Amino acid sequence: MTTSSRERRAQRDVGARLFHARASCVAAHDAPHIPHIGVDALARANDESISVKSLAAI
Repeated sequence: MTTSSRERRAQRDVGARLFHARASCVAAHDAPHIPHIGVDALARANDESISVKSLAAI
């Protein structure tokens, strides 16, 4: 069974939303003492196709 481009795009969109929500949590809790981690850095990682499994590890 193949996945249509529309389905793949929807999966990426959902993944991006989850990633950005997690990035916001990380930035809010960790950024004060780890300044190089923030929403922008995590968003760039998302743009570079970080996997959902990697997201869970963050």
